[in-house]
Amino acid sequence: PEFGFSLGSQQIANSDFYLQSDSLFSNLALYNAAPSDIRLQTTRLDTKNRISYPKKVSFIEFTPYVEQRETFYTKTKEISRYNIIRSIFETGATLSTKFYRTFDVEADIFGMTINKLRHVITPAVTYLYTHTPSFPAAELDTFDAIDSLTRAHNLGFSLENRFQTKRSGKNVDLLRILGSTDFLLKENPGKGSFGNVKSDIEFRPVDWITFHSDTTYSAQESKLSKM
Repeated sequence: PEFGFSLGSQQIANSDFYLQSDSLFSNLALYNAAPSDIRLQTTRLDTKNRISYPKKVSFIEFTPYVEQRETFYTKTKEISRYNIIRSIFETGATLSTKFYRTFDVEADIFGMTINKLRHVITPAVTYLYTHTPSFPAAELDTFDAIDSLTRAHNLGFSLENRFQTKRSGKNVDLLRILGSTDFLLKENPGKGSFGNVKSDIEFRPVDWITFHSDTTYSAQESKLSKM
């Protein structure tokens, strides 16, 4: 079972700083396949707090931030190191902007209603530095991505295309296409250069059905790793 609490980005007093907080309590267990009777188990409390300083310069949105993450584990791989707290410091920034154009399109194709079509393009560049965790991932049992967090230093590039229309007086995404990749800087663990190239596509022809596709291509291994 898991219980979570999230506090969306909230302005701090009357300042230009914003606070975002997320907490997740998890009671985790993983049974290995038969004939093994080994069971991995821990109770985990993960909290992260981010302070950001969003600014808009002309048509560019710039958002630097700092984040502190604390994760408590009742058990690790070493019996002598139970009830530990892992700390991770992270900092980064995002540069983004938006371009859009509205097309005067009216159509009803096999139940897919289009009342004008708005194309929104959002390019973004991100910088990320994650300090080496105070407790290494290699000494934790891995249940999900939280447990495998490690040092990171990279630049991220993304390009999002949204095709929106109006239905019942509300804007809805008819088609969303997101492409992204990371450039691993030399301080990042492992080999530098580009990492994974990801694509995420969502198509919603009508309100009650959505088609979704996501792929991951490894630039370093030159192969499709997820489809």
